[in-house]
Amino acid sequence: MRVFSIARRPVPLIFCAAILFDAAAAYVPSMGPGLGKDLASHTRPSRLATNASPRTRVASLATSLRASTPATLLEKDPQRGTGMFRGGGQAVVIECEEIRACPADGKAIVFFSGAGDLRVHDHAGLAAAASAGAVRGLFVFDTDLLRLSSDRSVRVLASAVEDLRSSLAALGVPLDVRVGDMEVEVRNAVQALGGTHVYAHHGPEDSAQRGMEKLEKAMTGSRVPMVQWNTGLRKTLRLRSDDYADYLKSREEAGATAVAEIQSEAALQQRLAKQGGEGAEGEGEISADAIVALLSRGRGEQLAAQMAARGKWRNIGATDEAGENLALTLWAEYLAGGEKKMAEARLVPDGALGLEHVALDSIMARYSPGEAFNRVFSELLALGCLSPRRVLATATTGGLPLDGGFLERRSSEGQAREAVEAREWHRVLGEVDLQGNPLRDDSRHLTFRYWRWRGHLLRYAEGDGAGQAVTLIHGFGASSHQWDRAFELLNDGHKVFALDLLGFGHSEKPQLTYTQYLWEDMVEDFILEVVGEPSFLAGNSIGGFTALSAAANLGNVFCPGLILCNSAGRMVPMDVYEQEMLERGGVTLKQKMLTTGLPQKASPSEALLTLFGKGVIKLLQPQVPKVLPWLYVQKPENADQKLEDNILRDSNDPGGFSVIASGAKLPPPRTKNELLADYVGPLLVTQGLNDPLGGGISKTRFYLYPEVHPNPEQVTLIPLQSGHCPHHETPEEVCAAIRDFVAGVNAGSQPKSTPEALALALSLKQ
Repeated sequence: MRVFSIARRPVPLIFCAAILFDAAAAYVPSMGPGLGKDLASHTRPSRLATNASPRTRVASLATSLRASTPATLLEKDPQRGTGMFRGGGQAVVIECEEIRACPADGKAIVFFSGAGDLRVHDHAGLAAAASAGAVRGLFVFDTDLLRLSSDRSVRVLASAVEDLRSSLAALGVPLDVRVGDMEVEVRNAVQALGGTHVYAHHGPEDSAQRGMEKLEKAMTGSRVPMVQWNTGLRKTLRLRSDDYADYLKSREEAGATAVAEIQSEAALQQRLAKQGGEGAEGEGEISADAIVALLSRGRGEQLAAQMAARGKWRNIGATDEAGENLALTLWAEYLAGGEKKMAEARLVPDGALGLEHVALDSIMARYSPGEAFNRVFSELLALGCLSPRRVLATATTGGLPLDGGFLERRSSEGQAREAVEAREWHRVLGEVDLQGNPLRDDSRHLTFRYWRWRGHLLRYAEGDGAGQAVTLIHGFGASSHQWDRAFELLNDGHKVFALDLLGFGHSEKPQLTYTQYLWEDMVEDFILEVVGEPSFLAGNSIGGFTALSAAANLGNVFCPGLILCNSAGRMVPMDVYEQEMLERGGVTLKQKMLTTGLPQKASPSEALLTLFGKGVIKLLQPQVPKVLPWLYVQKPENADQKLEDNILRDSNDPGGFSVIASGAKLPPPRTKNELLADYVGPLLVTQGLNDPLGGGISKTRFYLYPEVHPNPEQVTLIPLQSGHCPHHETPEEVCAAIRDFVAGVNAGSQPKSTPEALALALSLKQ
């Protein structure tokens, strides 16, 4: 590989290409200097299973762990654990147990959670309950679990529950719908019916986990068994590491054939015929408006207003309705017309619904392969309106393995199969994480949890401290793991969160057109729906740009302060910015996007973009061990083995290449000049001035912040002698600055830049 030098350090050609990509002001450039930092894909034997240290290596996993298992039912015995994960040596085994039919004299309650189970077809709980003497469904709109859910998601959920009630009624099963506390409502329902068995689906998302805890409390002291199940795709897996390549090997060993659909609908039809063919209506009204109003009152005035304002926007493909009948209708459309016709019908950009629509309209809706399926069906699959096993059973033509070569071409049905297989991998990975991930050791002072966003599974870390919320956003190719030292240093006196953005870390990596606007919407929703209170935002590289973009939307109420650590994003002197505004007719880029839109932009074919994305990853694979220390200028030892392992593990996941492919077709994003003008809040800049990427751009950006910010006195500059990732290379200095900044802003006395920092900024400008 050819090499030349920037700042007297050897730089592989591919990283120089990334820097030039930044200067070209397409999209990946805005991800900027972070591109060369962590992005890599490398299939190799995991160190976790070979030469890992004793702390990291799994010597024995004898402890029983609860896990989501494919089509598995587990009868809960209060005297023992729910152990579906069984460790042996250096492997985690996921086993599947056969479902036990409810006795003929039993009274079954099928609890619907909304986390993967809102359907009649392929429903293990309904199939088991069909043999009982009495069957009743139950859904609870739990005001605690739903308090932070967006109004749109509540309406989508309500429409899916209403559709389910209608389908169940036609099959003779009443569905009772209640609003209140799940623990109380379930206990009352079991007592009222005299229930003998309760069937419940569970998943890795935190809302489902907390719901299961409430169900377990409701059953405490009763002799009624609770049977847990999940719609997995494989019966038995032996995982030796949490690397995707190992998962593929485990899947091959288990047999490529997925678990067959459970014929629950047929079982209920047979039951109905025996009972004389009469339908049954459940108790309780479903009024989405009433539920939204009730939840809004419990949020407080400021949060309710922010969520209502946020609800005016939509991402491409998001709708206000769901349900099994809709899902099956859309699936029939997809099978008949494929990706292209589905995109033409269901992914039509509408600039009135948000900036992402405008950006995608400017590229003439040139979507990634599989994007129509991912956007249209992600929420329907997450709610359980469509079973992934139905997709695999009916999408029978075309498609290559998920780990196919550069130039593979898949049919639409192949894309659908690929998408549900990728979702299954992340479900399994999520279940391992929820048990503290015995295959890794990264979690001092934090707990990993999962959150559903637009139907996709996203991981986040939550600290065990209390106090002012601080949310941390990683850079391109990195993950929440890169903030692990910050959790230790900020834990005392702060409630710390860190999110794995969609496409990175342990979060799903669906094949989508990734945009600045997708990620900023995600972070904004995370603050409102997970953190649920005002939070300082901190970000590195593209994470800094994303944090700034989200802060501009949230405003000072929900983002009282912003911290940028070598943030990506274009920032220019004010005279240049003002000239650009004049050329746009005196309006900002956002104003132009929402009024007249953007000029249409030709882009390469999707086949070439896919080749480009995968090619960049392949070229970066072997360079990660060399590049990480190069980026950590002051303390290269902090670019340790754990960081390398995390980056390589994450980049092995399916679909990550589409993040890079997106960058070659999107229009320029908003500048930091514009975003800071919208935010107008306290800003802390902890800048590694020796960042080797960008040819000295780190120093240019450092001195520009006071000039660009509308209120220079609200800018605190902290110059550091570190490289591109100061939060991980010199975490003590960065976190000390964050602590002082948070305390000062909350006390009304933001720390000022030192005279030395201001003098340095002035000298850099000159």
